[in-house]
Amino acid sequence: MEIKDTLKELLDNITREENDRNIIEQKNEIAARLGCGPEDIRVRLDATATGLARKGVLVELKIARERFELRLDAEDLGIKASDPGYREFLDEYVRLGRRRLIPVRYLRNLDAVETNARRLLRESSFQTVWGRFVPYQVYSELRRRLEEMGEEYRRLNERILDNYDSIRFSTETKYREAAREVYRTLQKDPGASVPEDFVENFIFRVMSRFPGREEIGESCRFEIDLSFVPVTSTMAEMEARMASKVAASAEKAVADEIRQTYHRQVQGFISDLAAQLRSMIYEAVSAARDNVQKHGHLPGPSVMSLRQLTHKVQQLNFMEDREVIRQLGELSEILDRGSGDRDEEEIVGVLQKIAEENRQVLLSLGHRPRTGRGGVNLDVDHQPAVDGRKRRGMTSGSEDVEYENIAVFGRRRRGDAMPAKMAG
Repeated sequence: MEIKDTLKELLDNITREENDRNIIEQKNEIAARLGCGPEDIRVRLDATATGLARKGVLVELKIARERFELRLDAEDLGIKASDPGYREFLDEYVRLGRRRLIPVRYLRNLDAVETNARRLLRESSFQTVWGRFVPYQVYSELRRRLEEMGEEYRRLNERILDNYDSIRFSTETKYREAAREVYRTLQKDPGASVPEDFVENFIFRVMSRFPGREEIGESCRFEIDLSFVPVTSTMAEMEARMASKVAASAEKAVADEIRQTYHRQVQGFISDLAAQLRSMIYEAVSAARDNVQKHGHLPGPSVMSLRQLTHKVQQLNFMEDREVIRQLGELSEILDRGSGDRDEEEIVGVLQKIAEENRQVLLSLGHRPRTGRGGVNLDVDHQPAVDGRKRRGMTSGSEDVEYENIAVFGRRRRGDAMPAKMAG
């Protein structure tokens, strides 16, 4: 099935156009501007994407702190590098690692909070070209849990400040001991007498980089940044905005490219939402099917995984995809039976059918189905952008380039404009 046919099928599954007067009026307005009928795929995509985008918000976590790490030098490890050529070799080809300035237990706790926060956001959102899109129906709970994590993150950072003097003293003591061992290693003499100036120079290189209280306090940041999805602009709004951004002398090709980019964004937004939800279902039911075939029955862990799947998908199916709702109903019918009432052949058949239905949707949308372990995961591989390369990173840019250089089906490129900000 071609992507255009798949998108039409998705639109049929997720829209209730016959009962929504606003969508009907919007479609007619867009169609008039495009010079086509209101059922044209471009018109339906624009109207549907606008409606879906208004059901959620983009969420970005900005987490930062003092890392308490320094780059290791050859001298720190007792490696002599007096020859310029050898020192150049070490600089160019050898990565010696990092040295910590405080005990690792403090850092592990902070890292754990950050990791859990980012994982929670991934599991509660859809990755889109603009960032993580969170439906409003799960946003309140996500916000509550992220704020709790933020409080814990700041508390752990305050703990470092509360113990600042003792931590600094302990660090200096440990590195003073290390300095003596480094010197003996350099001399290849375990019993060598260590000059005090060597120790003091060694300590100075470390402790001069030890951050002060103010640096540690100011560097700590755990922010929940919100923004609107820019696709909430309809085609009519886009045309008006574009007219003010494209100079009167601009070539027609530039304006056409901007329109095409907008259409690709709209198509990518809908296909990404659908693909990530379908990928989640595909991975879980495929793993459950394999377990039934292996064990001869649906084992407890698979039952739990499928129950988690149905709960998570019900939360995230803000599009109200009718095919997804039907599939969840079929899964629930099996799970609601007692273990003795589940027929192996029937279970395998249902799971295989659901897996294949979602596999075909994923393939037609240009995504590669992955065989999971039954866990709930929204991350899928995006199609490359038009130049064949995947994009990395997101940075703020000027509003004057809002429609320029925006990737399709993937993340925005460096320098792309950020969506309009909301108050966090």
